[in-house]
Amino acid sequence: MEKIGAIDAWTKGRSPLPDAKREKLESQNALKQKEEGYEQLRELCRLGEYDLATQLANRFPDWGYRISDGIVVEQIEDL
Repeated sequence: MEKIGAIDAWTKGRSPLPDAKREKLESQNALKQKEEGYEQLRELCRLGEYDLATQLANRFPDWGYRISDGIVVEQIEDL
């Protein structure tokens, strides 16, 4: 950390991330959210909360999962 006296109040702050690094971070965050979503859906199905799991899967279609017969399955896009 910098000392308060060394901070220039007129600078904009952090320099922006390069496009490649920003895209990498965004893809990592999306993958993490997808994995966490799967775990939530799986736990709801394990508890017998199939309707709630279906609602959650429908609320977050970016996760790419759906509930079929109480099982979390990856949704395949129609070509």
